Amino acid sequence: MGAFALAAMALGGLLEANSKYQAGKQESYLLGYQARQGRRIARDVLVRGQLNAQRIREQGALIEGAQQTAYAGQGVALGAGGAPEAAAADTARIVALDVLTELNNAAREAWGLRVRAESDSYQGRIAKYAGKQGALGSLLGSAGSIGKAFS
Repeated sequence: MGAFALAAMALGGLLEANSKYQAGKQESYLLGYQARQGRRIARDVLVRGQLNAQRIREQGALIEGAQQTAYAGQGVALGAGGAPEAAAADTARIVALDVLTELNNAAREAWGLRVRAESDSYQGRIAKYAGKQGALGSLLGSAGSIGKAFS
């Protein structure tokens, strides 16, 4: 086999090795980016959950105020027990449950996003390793082919 053919085999092996290495590196970068974005979105979800919970508390306070105003407008004494306090207690329980539901939903969504981010991060490390292994395999395969050409 001529020198040109051997040089072409060597160059082909190097190009293939570089291609596999770069592909693994690129996939690792993309998965790392997805992981970082997932973690950012998870933090945003938690903040959004806190804001929504605060809005629910504020709306509950408005409802409770409207209830008290309605009872007072009907001449019902406030603070003496009975219907006004029962309505206020019911409203407070419902608001508290809604707040907990909102916070729990946000926490679950954020957890799912963080799990996905960790998976992406792990897959990125695997892709990088696979790219290196593929490159090494290409180099060794080319070396073997060149070695066979000399035998």
